[in-house]
Amino acid sequence: MEFEFSDGRIRFSKELSDLDEFVIDLIKIIDQSGIKYSVISGYLAILFGRPRVTEDVDVFIEDIDYPRFKKFFDTLIERGYEFINSPDPEDLYHNYLKESLAIRAVKAGSVFPNMEIKLAKSKLDKTSLEKRIAIEFSGNRIWTSCLELQIAFKLYLGSRKDIEDARFLFKLFEGKLDSAEIERYAIELGCRGKLRFLGDEYGKRKNV
Repeated sequence: MEFEFSDGRIRFSKELSDLDEFVIDLIKIIDQSGIKYSVISGYLAILFGRPRVTEDVDVFIEDIDYPRFKKFFDTLIERGYEFINSPDPEDLYHNYLKESLAIRAVKAGSVFPNMEIKLAKSKLDKTSLEKRIAIEFSGNRIWTSCLELQIAFKLYLGSRKDIEDARFLFKLFEGKLDSAEIERYAIELGCRGKLRFLGDEYGKRKNV
């Protein structure tokens, strides 16, 4: 798989999987609802070719008011989706999203895959929206946070799967990434020591 990475965009072609189709369809609904979003975490590694599975796709959205959420909710239901948490939009908005809890969207009648949607609340959550990059593939486009933040956050999560995701993204786009930014985010997340997992060469260069 060949990538073109420039001007805040990554472009490539791939054969779409069922998971890709699910993500693309739901992201179109978010886009059409006028909601700013950022796809984060494990799905990105899978999208770029890492051979692993996931049951959920994580998305941050901007902090919206209830009428905008209700418009999104109604459109999503009309398109054949539902939320696992609750069928009540007021419950979803006030008791989940506004309480910093995720809501999970699925195809009606199913459980997996699901899209886990949360409001961007913390400073770094909001950074994931402010420093977005576009991923264009096979005639589709989604937005994700900058890869430097994605990599640092995966190190912060720290499971074997997350570390391997971070290493995969770092190696795949090495030479296109800002190493100082990765370190800055790692320091902010309190996981600078985990930079060594990106490889011996990186660890020596950054003296970690």
